[in-house]
This record gives sequence, C-alpha cells and structure tokens, in this order.
Amino acid sequence: MVVKKLINGITLLLLFAGLIESVWGLGQFLRIWPSGNSRYVFTGSFFNPGPYCGFLAMIMSFAVFEWKLLKIRQHWGQGLVGMLCTLMLIFIPAGRSRAAWLALGASLVYFIFFYYRKTFRSWLLSHKNLTIVGGVVLIIAIGLMYHFKKDSADGRLFIWKNAIQAISESPWSGYGWDNVAGIYGEKQEAYFASGNGSKSEIRIADAPEYIYNEYLHMAMAWGLPVLFLIFLLLLYTLYVGHVAGAQGFTAGLLSFLVFAAFSYPLKFPEFCASLFLLITGIYLSAISKLGGPVRFLSGLIGLGCLMAILYYGQWTYKRHQYVMEWKQHTKTLQELYPDMLWNARFLFDYGQQLHKSRKYTESDEVMKAGMRVSSDPMFLVIIAKNAWYQHHPNEAEHWLLKATNRVPNRIYPYFLLAKLYGDSICHNKEKFQWAADIVANREPKVQSLAVRQMREEIYRLREEWKD
Repeated sequence: MVVKKLINGITLLLLFAGLIESVWGLGQFLRIWPSGNSRYVFTGSFFNPGPYCGFLAMIMSFAVFEWKLLKIRQHWGQGLVGMLCTLMLIFIPAGRSRAAWLALGASLVYFIFFYYRKTFRSWLLSHKNLTIVGGVVLIIAIGLMYHFKKDSADGRLFIWKNAIQAISESPWSGYGWDNVAGIYGEKQEAYFASGNGSKSEIRIADAPEYIYNEYLHMAMAWGLPVLFLIFLLLLYTLYVGHVAGAQGFTAGLLSFLVFAAFSYPLKFPEFCASLFLLITGIYLSAISKLGGPVRFLSGLIGLGCLMAILYYGQWTYKRHQYVMEWKQHTKTLQELYPDMLWNARFLFDYGQQLHKSRKYTESDEVMKAGMRVSSDPMFLVIIAKNAWYQHHPNEAEHWLLKATNRVPNRIYPYFLLAKLYGDSICHNKEKFQWAADIVANREPKVQSLAVRQMREEIYRLREEWKD
C-alpha cells in the first residue's frame, strides 16, 4: 500500500513538473514573462531551448504511457494528461532540438512496440511497398536532420573526436568530473598545434563547456570501467521497468538516455531530480510486482537511489550557496576562492580583477586553476597579458600561441600577438606581418563590431610599419 502511494506520488510529481515547464514556456511565448535567454522566445526554466525541449520530451514520454493507461481504465484524468501531452508537443518541434526529437521518437517506438507491435507488424507485412517508402523517407529525414543545423552537428562530432582521444590517454581512471572541460581544451589545442586541423574544423571549433554526450563525459571523468558499470545498471533498470509493468517510467528513462547521448542533461538539477524519480519509480514497481532475487536487488538499488538523491541534493545546494555568496557579494573573492575552484566563470572574474589590480602572480595562479576546469582560451590570454605587462615577451608569446591553437577561429589572440610583435619589447616585423595577415583575412566564427575594430587597428599599425 505504501509502495503504491509512493509510485502515485512520483507520477504526480513528474506530471506536475511537465505542467510547470509547459506553462512557463507558454508564458514566455506569449510575452507574459521573460525568456531565460534574450536570444530565444522560450526556454522554460532553462537558459536554452535545447535542454528545455529535452526535458519536455522526457516527461512527455512518461506521460503518453500514463495517458494510455488511464484511457484503458476509462479514468477521468486521461483528458487532463492528454491536454498536457498536446501542450508539450507544441514546444518540442518549435525548439528545433534534434536531440529532443530523437529522444521522443525512441520512446514513441517503444510505445508502439508495447501496445501495437502485432498490429504494426502485420500492417508492415501487408503493405510492403509503403514500408519500403517509409524506410526511405526515414533515412532522408535523418539526413535532413543532420543538414538542418550542419555546423552544429559537425561541431559535436569534432568535440566527440577530441573527447575520445582524451579517453584513450586515460581510459581507466579518468580526469575528474570538474576537469573534463579543461582536459578537452588541452586536447583540442594539441590537435590544432599538430597541424591536423582542417579548414572546416578550424571554422567550427569552439571552447565548449560540455562534451554534448554524457557517456563520453563520464568516461573522461571516471574512466571506462565506471562507465561500463553505469551502462549495466541502466540496461538492467530498463529491463526491470519493462517486466515490472512500469512502462511509463521506462519510457521516460529511455528518452533521457537517448537525449544524454547528444546533450548535457546532467548539468541541470531538473533533469537529475527527474532521473532519480524515474529510476525510483521503476524499482518501487519492481518491489510491488516482482518477487525473489529481483525484488531484493530492486530494494537495494532503490535504497541506493535514495542515498544518491540525498547526496546530490546536498552537493548541489552547497555549490548553489557558494554561487549566491559570490553574486550577492556576501564574501570576498579571496574568501570564496578555495570553495569555487570548480566554477570557471568565478575563476575568470577573480583572475581578471587581480590582473587589473596588477597582482600578476596571483592572477596567474587563479587563471591556471581556471584552465583546469575550462577550455576557454581567454584564461591563456590573461596569463599572456600578465607576462607582457611584466616585460616577459617570450612568455607572453608562448601563452598567446597556445590560445591561438586552442580555438584558431578566435581573432583576439592573433590581434594581441600582432600588437606584441609590434611592441618595442619584442619588435619583430616578420612575425607582426604573419599575425596581422591572420587578423585581416581569417573568417571569424561570428562577425562582430569587435572584430571590425581590431582589423581597423591592425590596418593602422601596418601603416605605421610602412612609415
């Protein structure tokens, strides 16, 4: 009886989460309240429509099964759940998140398999020509999804290539959860420094905060053995959910797992809390419906999920407190520094303030700490400036060259190199011309006023060289 009430409670929580996010997004779409990002019409409680649509896809995958179950029972709630599914379905295509489309598609395939596999199989066999046409259309649709935002897809493939290289260099122990972005930046820098980068790779390269694949992220963080154990647990959970009759929870988990292969849901508390609820719902269903060793093992895993929720909640709350103390200025940056070594934005802000205060040695220490948790080349740029202002041109050149290799389409590091070579402490005309040519001719990833201003200044410096 208690288990049944817990399952019902989890069901209501998940549906309520979907309702809240849907209404939130609808309000943003109707301009009733602001979006989480000025670049997008709606984002829900997120800062980007991608994770928002992924979250809705996960909840809708769960809700569709609940709707079907209520319909079979002729329960009055089926209409409400059906309207919720319709509302969520409005936003998922509009958000243009291919990962969310795939996540929802995978769960709908599972829905058809569970409820209509015999009917669907016989229909396919009796309509072979339509089946072939449908297969061709599906292949074309997948191709169109790739070309829909081709640069984005190519960028993720490039990120995965460098991530796999990083994993191959430390396959057993990994680098630590917070260090993944920093390690990625090092590998991308080494890749371009080797001269292997193609023109298209140079054009699409960036300094990602995420790997856009949680499985690769986990392998980089904890090593392949841990990833293998997590895979086994997840596959076992899907199996238990299916045989225990918890198809809604199973579909939601399946949707999450597909979305996690193309995005970064574990960075959001909303996703993590929902993931724990889905897994807990599966094992509570197993406890109530299955017997023997499966029931005992389900109880152990369910207890482990509860402990994981408590640990994650405490860990997230503590980090949130530190961020609030930073934003509300209740503590100095120096006081917060030991507790914020995981936060790249804090470290850059603190290191830049030290740089502006001419505390170059302290700034170097903070910026190097930031390099361990971020792939952003601006950490290297500030270290280069620190060396430059202390009249160490060779060291400044070293760090700026590293910054140019980390993200070669960024114009600013080349601009600083040109200015360094034109400075009296360095004064190298040949190297100045090399860097100036890149500033003048290389196509940046994003055209901006800053790029135009840098090019104008480089043109002026070139004229001075002629004089």
